[in-house]
Amino acid sequence: TRAMLISLQSASKCCRLLGLPTSVCELLANPEGGMHVAAADASAAAASAMSGDPAAAEAAGPRASTQLPVGYDYTHPRFQSTIHSCLPKVQWDSDELNIPQFGLQTFKNTKPQLDKLQPQLEHYREFRQEPVMMNRPQWLSRLQPGSSWDSHWNGIMRFLGFSYFFVRVAFPLLTHYLNLNLVMLYISFQHARGMKPDNLAIIAYDARAVSEWVWTTQVTEQQKQLYAGRYKQHQEQLANLGKQCSNYLAPDPQKVLQRLERQQQRRDELSAPQIMMLMYSLWLSAVRLLPFETLEAAEFVQLVLVLCFFFGFIPPQRESVVLSLQRPGSKCMHPSCQHRDKCLANHIRESPAGSGKLELFVQHYKGVEHKGWKPLQVPLPPELCVLYKAHSESGRALIIDGAVGLGTPEAAAVQPYLFLWPSTLKPILDQQLYKVFRQLVLTDASVSFGVQWLRTVFVEHLRVAGSAASGLDEHAAAAMMGHCIGVWDVAYDKEKKKRASALVEQVMPVWRSQLLQEQGGTDLLEQGKQALLDKGSMD
Repeated sequence: TRAMLISLQSASKCCRLLGLPTSVCELLANPEGGMHVAAADASAAAASAMSGDPAAAEAAGPRASTQLPVGYDYTHPRFQSTIHSCLPKVQWDSDELNIPQFGLQTFKNTKPQLDKLQPQLEHYREFRQEPVMMNRPQWLSRLQPGSSWDSHWNGIMRFLGFSYFFVRVAFPLLTHYLNLNLVMLYISFQHARGMKPDNLAIIAYDARAVSEWVWTTQVTEQQKQLYAGRYKQHQEQLANLGKQCSNYLAPDPQKVLQRLERQQQRRDELSAPQIMMLMYSLWLSAVRLLPFETLEAAEFVQLVLVLCFFFGFIPPQRESVVLSLQRPGSKCMHPSCQHRDKCLANHIRESPAGSGKLELFVQHYKGVEHKGWKPLQVPLPPELCVLYKAHSESGRALIIDGAVGLGTPEAAAVQPYLFLWPSTLKPILDQQLYKVFRQLVLTDASVSFGVQWLRTVFVEHLRVAGSAASGLDEHAAAAMMGHCIGVWDVAYDKEKKKRASALVEQVMPVWRSQLLQEQGGTDLLEQGKQALLDKGSMD
């Protein structure tokens, strides 16, 4: 009862023999080797694999396909039932669910697999970031570098790690995304871990995107003509799977409650005024170190300057924006830039208004396509200007000199990013930023969160009754954060429904009283109030 789904031709036969629905067990073979396998060879390979002899399955695999065979135990209870989206209902072991990281790169002795996979990943990255490709479907957007590509790449590595570690595929490859059953099994695993339904839908989107790369770049024209209908069905099933995950998979109530409790704990322990006090104290400590006297002072000022972009001095910026800032006049290093020699890159420049003022000029940021490729131009207050001038004029050079020495070939090879990690002289990474944030801002906090949470703190505090008295316009603040006001409602204002329910609770009695009074029901209203007092249900 152990099946090796070697090729496209044998997939439906295996499904019938195992009593599985075709929609669950649909498999597209490796286009480089599996799609051209003759039906007789595929049947022989499937028969050998189904005999239950692993050695026979391994021996049959290479003759049927250049891709190493993939084995599944369909007698396992994980494959015996389905839910709304036809996902396998899996009784996962608690030890499996509690593994914090299971990306392919996290396992030991996977260097050979990673080395073989790397050319595929690089080819796929080029495909997804190519600015002009007429045969790319409309739904398949070009991934922006930075957080977009990083999250997509991490999702791919987690899927391959799951396939290699849990399902025991012989070799992890991007073509495993063509196995719809494997994709659904991975989604069921993440669903059991408490992943939000919208994020589960992203897994199906990733599978569509990677499958599109395989179909566009790895398949011959003859194979496309032969399997076009089945490939179209495969993509439609993945699209439907993503919609079902978003619309029909309810999140684990316990996981949702835990997440809400963590969010409330963050609010209770570190409010916006408290964070502002911490940030301003850090800024003041950095200013008192000017002018620089030591390398440690230069490093501290750089880190404080980075953190000041996330709260208190300007509307909170994204990590990808701040960490991608370059020195003015340098060649744009953004991976998807189409005009490197002419692009101004993300940098800080003198404001067109003059008077020595500076502004944050951001050409590349998330959602820039929706803004018509208009750059962000965020004016910087004097507090940030004084730290920036000190860092750009002497602090950055002092950090380079302390690491490799000025005038050396190593110093000349340093990329023109504004902020550099002292030990590597490479752009500061998200993980390093999180570490700094923990050390400098969350020193005494019992809760843990990243700088991204500060955008929620900013939005929620601005929307609380009375906090907008400063006159800061929501639309203006949202524009400087690189999005529209609607994103506040969807992503950052997590307390909106709570405030709405409190407002309804407060206003509904007033509304009810007004209606009763309009109909001459004043006496009835007083009788109702007296009845509540008699029952002890009214303060």
